[in-house]
Amino acid sequence: MVSFKEKHKNNPFANGHKVGTDTNKKGSFLWEAVRFAHKSYCVSHETLNSSTDLVVWLDADVVTHSPVPYEFIESLHKQDHYTSFLGRQQIYPECGFVIYNTKHPINETFMHDWQELYNKDTLFNLEEYHDSYLFWHFIKKHNLQDKSFNISEGHPHRPGIHVFINSPLGKYMDHLKGARKKQGKSKASDIYMKRDERYWKSIK
Repeated sequence: MVSFKEKHKNNPFANGHKVGTDTNKKGSFLWEAVRFAHKSYCVSHETLNSSTDLVVWLDADVVTHSPVPYEFIESLHKQDHYTSFLGRQQIYPECGFVIYNTKHPINETFMHDWQELYNKDTLFNLEEYHDSYLFWHFIKKHNLQDKSFNISEGHPHRPGIHVFINSPLGKYMDHLKGARKKQGKSKASDIYMKRDERYWKSIK
């Protein structure tokens, strides 16, 4: 990771611009390869070296507003599946919360492939360079759709909307995506399913 960051620290195509586009225009997180290398290497390192059966990734801007029972985390994963994630319509998953099964036979191949995208700079051949896109790229590459549990499946969902808090995770957590970090909570307008928890009732 350090080598990748050093190599590309002044490369506009690794810091917000897609390869082949005009670097005079404003960049986007979609192509911030250096920024998202931290998360990619962190996930791959832990899942390749952990002694636990499951590794849970939780974004740093997630707030746990209520105690999270251990049984709840277990309920979000099927034993024979590789991952559990927050699926979204017509787009890659929301990866603020992902569970990985380190004992699954595909784990080593999946994670080494992910690291090699950075080690060999081949991620710049893809449409986008952030972790959610790369995660979904490998889920499809290794045909793992049927071995991945969609946590938001069966819950009301709208394309492009805040799926995290409108899933079972919202019972215990809030994800302060983007500008929500300044406000300290998600917005009332982000909620489109019935939430009875005290935390959500306090939001206006």
